[in-house]
Amino acid sequence: MREIVEEPGAELVARYYSDERFAGTLFDEFGENPADRMTADDLVAASLLDVRFGPEAVRALLVDGIADSLLARIPGDLPIWAADYDEVLSVNAPAGRLWAHLTDIPGVGGTRASKLLARKRPALLPILDSVIRERLRLGNIDAWGALRDVLVDEEIRSALDGLASKLDGPAPTTLRLLDVATWMRFSESDNARSVRHDLGMAVQPR
Repeated sequence: MREIVEEPGAELVARYYSDERFAGTLFDEFGENPADRMTADDLVAASLLDVRFGPEAVRALLVDGIADSLLARIPGDLPIWAADYDEVLSVNAPAGRLWAHLTDIPGVGGTRASKLLARKRPALLPILDSVIRERLRLGNIDAWGALRDVLVDEEIRSALDGLASKLDGPAPTTLRLLDVATWMRFSESDNARSVRHDLGMAVQPR
């Protein structure tokens, strides 16, 4: 995390939110996003992060109602470091049960599930794609528990929140800043590589 918050971390985050090639605030703010149910707008927002949902997933998420009933039991504004792990994040807790349900839906899996959950609970549940897992060394460990334990440290949270220093408007959550800064620094997407080049960062040949 020390590497992630180093310069030009704040500029990388600022470019993500100002450059129209990236999702920016659309992921958090697009359309309807009620706290207690999944909507078609949630699927559109997640698709801005390069994932798609097939017919089986759409039916399970928007018609069956199981995901909604589990989502409604997860605290709305609780940050991950303040969550009681056993009561909120463990496999038998509401978030853990919703994760299990989502990842059992055909065509969803861990990456898509994490993006949906990050849209619904941006302070509590992180995006867990391949870049985040690799660069934060999360591998196959309990990522929620690991991030919770690290972010209990107020100094680390303060450093991450400082990544919003060049943004206009309300700052994203600490977890969202961590995600954006990590992805912009390490993603091999053409757009992220282009921004790093523009900022004078080393860009390794593919």
